[in-house]
Amino acid sequence: MSEPFNPWATPDEDSHQEAEVAPACPHSVAVSSWGVQAGVPVPETALLESHYCEPLGRVGVVGLHGGAGTTTLANLTGLVDCGHVWPTSFPDANTVICVARTHMSGLHAARRAAAEVFSGAVSGIHVLGCVLIADAPGKRLPRPLAEACRLVRGAFPRVWTLEFSSALRVGETPSRFPRTFAHTITELSELTVERKH
Repeated sequence: MSEPFNPWATPDEDSHQEAEVAPACPHSVAVSSWGVQAGVPVPETALLESHYCEPLGRVGVVGLHGGAGTTTLANLTGLVDCGHVWPTSFPDANTVICVARTHMSGLHAARRAAAEVFSGAVSGIHVLGCVLIADAPGKRLPRPLAEACRLVRGAFPRVWTLEFSSALRVGETPSRFPRTFAHTITELSELTVERKH
């Protein structure tokens, strides 16, 4: 039997591409997920507060810092905007995706959130992955941000990327998005609370 994947080990650079985009799926999407991971240290302080709520019934969107794009992403996908709190529910955990921008503080917040969840410090939620939204135009990130993105990719079961949108930045919703952006939005909108292990 093979060793379980450790998201806190140094990621294999060949397995993570800077411009990786999740492929579009034609049907509801059940994403593989992780539970508590052995060896993940519990953070000394919490990044987000936990608030008990009723079961969401749909996938929630949790912003990991101010300006992450939670409300915009929820509006584009039809997922539930959970703001900047962990929407905990018992006995059935709420299923969520995290959202962060690709600036350094956003990427640090994403890694801290992963540590909170996969160390077991937060319960009552089930995290499918993280959406990284570009904080500036351009295809390539500066080297320090690209390396931080690689670390985030190793810390979540799934990472989706969305390129920068000038229209969304000024509060407009374009009639058409670039193809990769549209495919990712479609896949996110089709995420389900169904668990795939």
